[in-house]
Amino acid sequence: MITVISEKLANKLANATDYHEEEDYLRYSFEIIIGYVIKFAILFSLANLLNITLPIFALVVAFVSLRVITGGNHLSTFVSCMVFSILFIILTGLVFIYFSSLVAPSLFITNATIILSTFSCLLYAPIQNREREVNKNEVRKQTLVMLLFWYIILLLMVFFNVSEQIYFSIIAGVLLHLLSIIPLGTKGIIRLDHVLHKGVGK
Repeated sequence: MITVISEKLANKLANATDYHEEEDYLRYSFEIIIGYVIKFAILFSLANLLNITLPIFALVVAFVSLRVITGGNHLSTFVSCMVFSILFIILTGLVFIYFSSLVAPSLFITNATIILSTFSCLLYAPIQNREREVNKNEVRKQTLVMLLFWYIILLLMVFFNVSEQIYFSIIAGVLLHLLSIIPLGTKGIIRLDHVLHKGVGK
């Protein structure tokens, strides 16, 4: 459904602008945009029902700000990717919100999170896929700049004692991104996709 809509939009835009050689790129871009709109609408509707909208928003912003730079693996179908990503984000958010009631924000947690993410970025970013060709060094530089931005934000939250829930939600977003680029996470997504396809094929 999304692919069909994206193809029609890409074709119309390509015809209107006479950029037919860019039609595949336009289709892919429309698929991403439409997919994210649907995914975020469902995600934040659930977050609102659970009364955790702001923490989930902070988690998503931290995660997506890094994900769009490094890329990442996806499940093969839109529905499976949407369902599992929404569930994973909501469950991760709930765990870290609960964690925020037990542990106070600290320099140790901040430093450990950013250091682990930095090393993971240098070792494993970017995630290559057939839809995007990237310059590794440029991606790593951009990711490090974004990690520095989140490091500053987290430090300010520690020093000024800003909302524990928002602090740990940002930590969760950064760590969720870390998980998505290390071998454990990438191989886990591939295996899950294989299991789902095998189950559907039966």
